[in-house]
Amino acid sequence: MVQLELVLAEVQASSELMDGDMSTTFGAGFHATPGKAVDASAYDRWTGRWSRLFIPAVLAAAAVGPKYRVLDVSTGTGEAARMALPLVGTEGVVVGADISPAMLTSARAGLHGSSFLPVAADGQALPFRDASFDAVVCQLGLQFFPDPAQGVREFRRVLRNSGRVAICAGVDGLSSPRFYGAPAS
Repeated sequence: MVQLELVLAEVQASSELMDGDMSTTFGAGFHATPGKAVDASAYDRWTGRWSRLFIPAVLAAAAVGPKYRVLDVSTGTGEAARMALPLVGTEGVVVGADISPAMLTSARAGLHGSSFLPVAADGQALPFRDASFDAVVCQLGLQFFPDPAQGVREFRRVLRNSGRVAICAGVDGLSSPRFYGAPAS
């Protein structure tokens, strides 16, 4: 619980430091129409049922393990976070970042009472200090970034030197997902 409190304090401190630099004009997200409620069950029926099949490979490529601090970028309804939590155990933490506060609300509801911290953030301007995480995963989100290369630079920036990034991205929207994983060095 101490590590969770430290990460929460760091997330809050980082957010305060980055507020001026963080994008505030991003949209509601792929599955969240501005001004309308998110239908998490529709998301799960359409995307979740097949996209969660890739998550074990993404987490394995990121080498997620006990006591890890994991950043799940584009967490959506929290499927990757949900599968990462048992791997990090009670002494680890999973931070789920998404541009859609509505999707984060859905993720928080599904992961209530766990070591999951939802943060509204643009994946291209992450509000975290350098070298904050042991692993960064992005499950089917990078292809929606206006500047995917900037997103990958941000993933690397917040990753510790010994950490790993793993990305699963669709090459043309959500069809034809491709999987990428690499160590920080």
